[in-house]
Amino acid sequence: SLIDINCSKLTGDDEGTVTLSINGTTYSTGTGGLGNATSFNNTGEHNATCVYTASQNYTTTSTIFWISVVAQDNAPNTTLITPTASYTNDSTENVNVDFNCTATDDTEIANISLYVTNSDNGSFTANVTTSVNGTTNSSNWTLSLGTGNYTWNCLTYDNNSQTAWGNNHTIVINRTNSTLESNISVGNSSTIHLVGREEHNVTIDSVTATSASITISSTPVTFTISVGETKNLDLEGGSSYDHAVTLSSVSGSSAVVTITPINVAVSSSDTTSTGGSTGGSSSSSSSSEAAAPATPTTPATIPGESRQPAAPSTPGESAQQAAPTTAGEDAQQGRQPLAGRAFWTDFKEIAGDYSTYWIGFVIFMILLIFVFVTVPKVMRRLHTPKKVLPPHHYFREPNTTPPRKYYPRKEQDKKVVKITKRKFDNDLDKEMDKINAKISGLRKGDILPSHKKSFVLQEIKKRSSYDKKLQGKLQDVNNQLQGYAKVQILKEPKDRSLNQKLKKVEKKLSEIDTIGSEKKTFVLREMKERASYNNRLEDKLREINNQLHGYAKLKKPKAYQNKKLIQKLKKVEKELAEVNTINSKKKSFVLKETRRRTSYNKKLEHKYDDVKEKLQKYTKPRRSNEPKDKKLLQKLKQVEKKLAKINKIEPPKKKSSIELREEQKAKNDVKRISKKIEKKRPAPPNELHNIEKKIKKLQDDIRNN
Repeated sequence: SLIDINCSKLTGDDEGTVTLSINGTTYSTGTGGLGNATSFNNTGEHNATCVYTASQNYTTTSTIFWISVVAQDNAPNTTLITPTASYTNDSTENVNVDFNCTATDDTEIANISLYVTNSDNGSFTANVTTSVNGTTNSSNWTLSLGTGNYTWNCLTYDNNSQTAWGNNHTIVINRTNSTLESNISVGNSSTIHLVGREEHNVTIDSVTATSASITISSTPVTFTISVGETKNLDLEGGSSYDHAVTLSSVSGSSAVVTITPINVAVSSSDTTSTGGSTGGSSSSSSSSEAAAPATPTTPATIPGESRQPAAPSTPGESAQQAAPTTAGEDAQQGRQPLAGRAFWTDFKEIAGDYSTYWIGFVIFMILLIFVFVTVPKVMRRLHTPKKVLPPHHYFREPNTTPPRKYYPRKEQDKKVVKITKRKFDNDLDKEMDKINAKISGLRKGDILPSHKKSFVLQEIKKRSSYDKKLQGKLQDVNNQLQGYAKVQILKEPKDRSLNQKLKKVEKKLSEIDTIGSEKKTFVLREMKERASYNNRLEDKLREINNQLHGYAKLKKPKAYQNKKLIQKLKKVEKELAEVNTINSKKKSFVLKETRRRTSYNKKLEHKYDDVKEKLQKYTKPRRSNEPKDKKLLQKLKQVEKKLAKINKIEPPKKKSSIELREEQKAKNDVKRISKKIEKKRPAPPNELHNIEKKIKKLQDDIRNN
């Protein structure tokens, strides 16, 4: 492009000079106005600088002009190479045609797309798109085209979204079909389209063993043809026959029809009808050129229309009436739809030939449904263990003489709440989350200590009373250690004794955990009958424990207090002697199995450990009470010896099948709970293991603080 650049000096300065330079090259220098017409052929940024040299009282100044030269964006050029324009192929019906297009552009080509119309030369459709690059490129494609007329072209895109088409080229695939064979079922139709002929639909109305009734449209022509026979038809309204129809074979409810294009003049003896003419031939083979017209048959008519006089074959002949129809043909016009009749006929044949199999199939399905419904119920009934009630659940019929009859007691219906495994696990997870939140809150000081027992899980199904009481004892010790039960400043000796007590309780818990892995039940039926007696002992021991801990206000001096404790211990010792007498006669407080213990004996062990530790702590500084304390210790030793006799383990006995089944079930429950709590394998014996860990961690934190 050509640009005229002008520079001039300041008005009134006669001595100053001006210098014009373009892209660093000086073009002219002078005192007057400067001008230069420059042609910029290269794209990019160019600069033109005018420098005014200093003179008199002026300083040197300059002005820079930037000129950007951008190349013109032209559309690409598309050229169609192959196939050439007006390409024709008559060799085969489906032709593989190779397409090639070349594109050129000033900048960068993006892609080339091939567009080909359908066989009737309709609208363009993008067949394939190929991505290319560079300023010159070409693409090749191969498509299979059937008979018809086509138009094709290529569309090119460059990177600037400029597009360009080539010049349209035409393709003609013109193969003359000698014959067209089609297998058609009754009630169905097939479309035929011979080259140089119109498109028609062939429908099979009905078939017999040796013939078929056929309708050809667009203008309907209906006729009956035998196997091997050929019919000449005028389907396109000319003066000659243009199609020859041959019935090749009949199979079941379908027929094989062969259609051949012909060009045979219509003779005067042939009969015409609305929509076309038909003729016959006895030849079993079809001819591509001509077939001799046969003896005229009853003219075919459009269904639903009345027959009309045929047009004269020559101008000199008079119009003649069509031959009268027979009674059978009139009756055939009012027949039911051919497709429905054929379906009903086939169904009757199938039902008649295979009736025995149908009946057997129905019976088999009924038996199969019966088995699927009844077998699961029977299996559940067989695998459900029979409920055996203990003796106290039966009562004797009153006012009867031997033999006595026993009947099961009628228990009140209890509302059973079904707890699924998923709900049980979810509840357990929620409870553990609550415990963790409370522990973290107590550590941080966000939650104040309370009297509520917040470190015990919900009651777990089938857990024994002894297990629950032991958990309560563990929480009481933990509360005392942390100061939750009574807010006070704990002294070091007291903390030490409580730690020792906690260790003993945890040791007992570990023993119970081992027992719990074998079976969850730790109390015999006889324990229920002696609940009141155990409660009295618990109250007495609790009172002693409270006094030793200083929870009850003591108004009497220490000597009187120790004396009172000695009296209470004597009473407890006496009651223990009675228990020993009971156990010597009947082991009602010892379980049958080796690893199971009674709750009563365990409680005595814990309580006497507490008494022993507290006596050692509170009575040691007082010399006046040492003899009495020694006596108490001697009494405690005697009690411990008696407890050891009570806790003698009986030799193991053989377990019954019911006990083994319950024991296995308890093991599975404990494993499942342990997996849920610990999230690892092998799991701890039961869920108390996690609580013990948290309590030990709290103890370590308290010791460190």
